[in-house]
Amino acid sequence: MAIASGNIIGDKIFWQPPLYPYFMGLVYTVFGHSYIILRIIQIMIGSLSCILVFEIGRKIFDQKIGLIAFLILSFYGPLIHFDTELLPSNLLIFLMLVALYLFIRRPEGVLLSGVIIGLSAITHGIGLILALGYLFWMLCRMKNNFFIALLGILIPIGVVAARNIAIGHDLVLISYNGGVNFFIGNNPDYEFTTNVRPGIEWQKLVDEPVRMGFRKPSAQARYYYSKAFRYMTQKPLQFVFLVIRKFGLFLNGNEIMRNQSIYPFRNYSILLSILLFKYLIAFPFGLLLPFAGVGIYVAVKEKRKVSILLVFLVAIFATSILFFVVSRYRLPAIPILAIFGSYGFLAILKQRKGILLWIVFGLLLLASNISIGGMSSVFNPGAYYNLAAIEHREGQLKEAEEHYLRAIGLNPDLLDARNNLAAIYNQMSRPLAAVGQLIEILKNDPSHSAALNNLGNAYRIMGLFDLARRKYEMAVLSDSANREARSNLIIISKVAQKGYKETPLIDSLISMLKDLASYYANNQMTGSALATTVDLLTLMPRDPFLHNNLGILYYQLGKVDKARAELRLALRFEPEYIPALLNLARIELKSGNRNKARSLYQRVLATDPDNEEAKKVVY
Repeated sequence: MAIASGNIIGDKIFWQPPLYPYFMGLVYTVFGHSYIILRIIQIMIGSLSCILVFEIGRKIFDQKIGLIAFLILSFYGPLIHFDTELLPSNLLIFLMLVALYLFIRRPEGVLLSGVIIGLSAITHGIGLILALGYLFWMLCRMKNNFFIALLGILIPIGVVAARNIAIGHDLVLISYNGGVNFFIGNNPDYEFTTNVRPGIEWQKLVDEPVRMGFRKPSAQARYYYSKAFRYMTQKPLQFVFLVIRKFGLFLNGNEIMRNQSIYPFRNYSILLSILLFKYLIAFPFGLLLPFAGVGIYVAVKEKRKVSILLVFLVAIFATSILFFVVSRYRLPAIPILAIFGSYGFLAILKQRKGILLWIVFGLLLLASNISIGGMSSVFNPGAYYNLAAIEHREGQLKEAEEHYLRAIGLNPDLLDARNNLAAIYNQMSRPLAAVGQLIEILKNDPSHSAALNNLGNAYRIMGLFDLARRKYEMAVLSDSANREARSNLIIISKVAQKGYKETPLIDSLISMLKDLASYYANNQMTGSALATTVDLLTLMPRDPFLHNNLGILYYQLGKVDKARAELRLALRFEPEYIPALLNLARIELKSGNRNKARSLYQRVLATDPDNEEAKKVVY
């Protein structure tokens, strides 16, 4: 939208490869902000990709192969689905096929092919690996044209790099998201990192280099590359097993989700329900791969001129192994596999008794259809979360509330959804409901800056300005980059606490905070239990139970003087409060003040003559 509004150059170094956002900006400029028109144009681009596959198949093999490949691509379910998604896969595939077609039609025209491949490199990270593969092929097969091809590739990349240097005074070739994506696919917690969704958890991951002091985008990318390489070198065996796992995931027919599984969409599309399924085999990839494997085997054996296709296929495969495997990152391989699959299909028909062909087919059929799992008919929590986020931005609070609750129902640990739901409750003037959601977040992450800021907002709505100020301070302390918390802290600092009246709302809040303090204490989260108890004392400053608990927590943290002070406060408000007497006596006894301890134990016995602990010291 910023591009469509005239901000063509931008003012920051590109986080992601920029060509697809510029493509979207162009469409919006010409046709207005319409997702429908953008999707229609992408469908047209997908149709052109099918025609290009026909031409490539026809030129490398023959018209029959081209026609079968055209049909495979035209009715390939995942491609049909992703052609309507606002993602760069569609444009990347088209550019890759244009480059292949131009090169195959006129091999000496490597400059133009190089430029198109360079455009694919500024569309998606896979395009950069394709460019490296293309240059490798040139070096091996057409050395005289290597530098011309390199020049072609560097033209689009050079424009982006020069723009990044001019804008951000930092050498970033295309974008700087490569580092975090590399780490996501190469770390000991692969399952978790590949499932982090856009939102608070994702932002924490992205902001980690900044918190570590790396300000420049290039340094932030290097931070994550270094972190991933440390994992590889420090845990080489685990890394090898991870690579093997990614190898298997790429070959498996299951369409692995990134943000949302595509299988639930079958419920809303008759066409997709026919062209995408998992019944014994994972169709279509689980059937395409075996035929493509046969086609590659036969084409290589017959010394067909398919090396450029193989190099591109290996580059796409290598990208997934280097980073991580998901359905849409595997899509660029499909046009090439469709061409080889067509050749393999006809080869099997012609050589029905060819044992080796059937062995290759059988092994790949097994590899691509083992452990494919079931087909979910329900959208994953992320889908409801994304829908709720859109509704939230558009001010549809009731609808957003419903969908955030559905997301949380499917995944109670979806902290982003809870935090956003709390924000909605604050907007609805339902601060206690907001506190309930935020407490669940803070149980998991007591230093969650956004949740602490939202909690401050809830307290402010309730008129508890001192508590609000404390939460804003904690939010800023947890994340100094939290601008909203900083702004709120400045505002609340100018507001004086005028006191509050005990109401059912406050009583409910006290009960919730007591439960939270107990949770922290029972889980040895002493610092968080202490902070929550301090909050409670703001609401109940004369409560001996709370002062006693605070004294215990201070003692556990080694702050003996503060522990004594709190226990004495408890006794000031209730002189014969036995838990405080016992705790203070224990502290004095351990500190060597036996007479003070004895005196305190005597006070215990005056109220509770049968107290065994006190009797042992006094008698």
